[in-house]
Amino acid sequence: MKTKKSALKISLFSIIGVVCLALMVCAGYVLYVFTSYYRIEDNKVLEHKNPEISENISRGKIYKALTMNIGFGAYDDKFSFFMDTGYADAEGKVQIKGRQSRATDKEHVLTNVSSIIKLINGQDPDFILLQEVDEKSTRSYHVNEAELFRSSFADYAYTWAECFHSPYLFYPIREPHGKSTSGLMIFSEASIDSSIRRSLPLSESRFANLFDLDRCLVMNRYKIEGSDKEFVMIDAHLSAYDEGGKVRKKQVDFIKEILSAEHEKENYVVMGGDFNQVLTPGGENRYVKPNGGEIVPDWVASFDAEFEGYKIYGPLKGDDGAEFGTARNNTMAFDPNWTYTVTIDGFVASDNIKVHDITIITSHAFKYSDHNPVVLEFELE
Repeated sequence: MKTKKSALKISLFSIIGVVCLALMVCAGYVLYVFTSYYRIEDNKVLEHKNPEISENISRGKIYKALTMNIGFGAYDDKFSFFMDTGYADAEGKVQIKGRQSRATDKEHVLTNVSSIIKLINGQDPDFILLQEVDEKSTRSYHVNEAELFRSSFADYAYTWAECFHSPYLFYPIREPHGKSTSGLMIFSEASIDSSIRRSLPLSESRFANLFDLDRCLVMNRYKIEGSDKEFVMIDAHLSAYDEGGKVRKKQVDFIKEILSAEHEKENYVVMGGDFNQVLTPGGENRYVKPNGGEIVPDWVASFDAEFEGYKIYGPLKGDDGAEFGTARNNTMAFDPNWTYTVTIDGFVASDNIKVHDITIITSHAFKYSDHNPVVLEFELE
């Protein structure tokens, strides 16, 4: 009898010990996550490289700018993302959800990035604006994507800015998202005079910011031949998954202040990137499939903004002339007859910029990213 009681005590103490150990590990991990997170300071001066480039910007010359969110090299047309949700029925009762938290494998990342580089080269742009370029991230198998772009566009001046970083996230459990460092890049055929990173406002919830991480703008300044004004090229990546729209409003107000300051100086400004908000008229419902298909997801919202002295350019058509969205929902593999698409990538330009054309490059629609590149042709008046 005593032996049974002793064994029971030992088992009970063992269970208590295991539970206590598990709680200590969990508490230690939570402490690690929250102490590892910090915001990158605002107005951070960025290093820029001008490899044997001395050319300034010229008025009257037509330039071509291309913007693309590369989806950290993971989002080929088969990819679905665990944070994306949608509905399989018109009534919004049957929810569907993406599954993957990282790229399929390292080879997929290398293939997608090299294909995007080839696609960009085919457009021969004067300016290249990129978002979600990873440097050393679990989700992209530690491929240094920034270096792949730098080496491929070695003749361009460039700036790289860390947009966000995260500690190792053990979520989702079956395939942890891991640790991330990701950024924005601007390449240009003109010499960069200066470059800064502006931190966009975020949620006040520290927990929420672990999943919808830091967002920022990169602002490059260029000298204009024969003028005391500046040309300012801005690469933007705004927040997604903003329930209630509070963060969106704060970010739009922040951008309004920046653009207003440049307008007062009479500078020439082009801002491009992933706005994560609908830029086209008729917005959310424009590309819903008429004969059934994925309905508008909850994360979609219109870019409710007016900037004095500026126009918003949301592209409506692809380079084949057909209407097309710039981004897709990632609840499942891309299906042109089912998948919800929307235009959230585009440009904002000051009134002293003459826009000749804006086009979505659809020749490889969503094959290498969940965003299609957008090209703006413009000149300084």
